Amino acid sequence: MDSKGNFKTIANRVTKTSARYCPRNHNERAKNDSKRIPINGNTDFESIAKGASFFICGDLPKLQSEGKYVNTNPSYGIFYNSSMSMPIRCVIRSDEILGDDKCDIIGFLCIDCLEKDSEWGRENNYIFNMSAILADALYILIDAYMNFNAAKIKRKRTINVFS
Repeated sequence: MDSKGNFKTIANRVTKTSARYCPRNHNERAKNDSKRIPINGNTDFESIAKGASFFICGDLPKLQSEGKYVNTNPSYGIFYNSSMSMPIRCVIRSDEILGDDKCDIIGFLCIDCLEKDSEWGRENNYIFNMSAILADALYILIDAYMNFNAAKIKRKRTINVFS
């Protein structure tokens, strides 16, 4: 099974591919990496943004034919037919008593596969568990990087004012 991985960052309800590993069709896939992808209108991202813990499907064309999958890229089937998306997030407990959890989602870890596979992404498999761990770890790194960049920009503005 030839799987590919990428992660997408979020800003203003759109996402964009920030990094990709794709040995096949790399040049073709890379053409779309600079495009902004709306979260609404893409079942995987939209369902996570609305509170789902993840999105997994081993047969996207079948899910689409049932009216349960939408993708803003009409030719997604050229690149993948199975997909797993994990939120890159940090759970923030806003109410310990009621257990009302809110999340800070800063991106998505996406694993795609050209082949259809009914066993793809089952919750108890290795790929699913490792993807969830990696997505959680990526939050720490990306958040630190974004905070560092914000501080760096603020310092540059301060220095420029006085120079």
